[in-house]
Amino acid sequence: MEIVRIVLLCVAAAMIAMALRTQRPEMAAMVAMAAGLVALMMSLGAVSSVVGAFSQLSERAGLSGESVSLMLRACGISLLCEFASGLCQDAGEGALAQRIEFGGRVALLAMSVPLLVSLSERVIEWLPA
Repeated sequence: MEIVRIVLLCVAAAMIAMALRTQRPEMAAMVAMAAGLVALMMSLGAVSSVVGAFSQLSERAGLSGESVSLMLRACGISLLCEFASGLCQDAGEGALAQRIEFGGRVALLAMSVPLLVSLSERVIEWLPA
């Protein structure tokens, strides 16, 4: 039930930030960012169990360790970029948030190149000569 605590923390922080925004907008942004970081720290405990379960499932499915590593890194990059983008949005830096999102997409695309090359090689092998 960690999610309930995270939701309550974020809702309380949002209410505090809303109250502060008229008088001290910089403090409102700080409250929102601090709550976001605490929520992230609270969520990290579940990450290890997810990684363990994902590894067990991939072993049963017969996936290679490299493929599993690639998928886990892609998930991590996606989550990290989404979190950082949200922090930038909270701080009123929409342009920086967009740059983070773009950088994340480029990183994911770059990570997928070896997988795409491997896939295309397999398809070429199946084609008649």
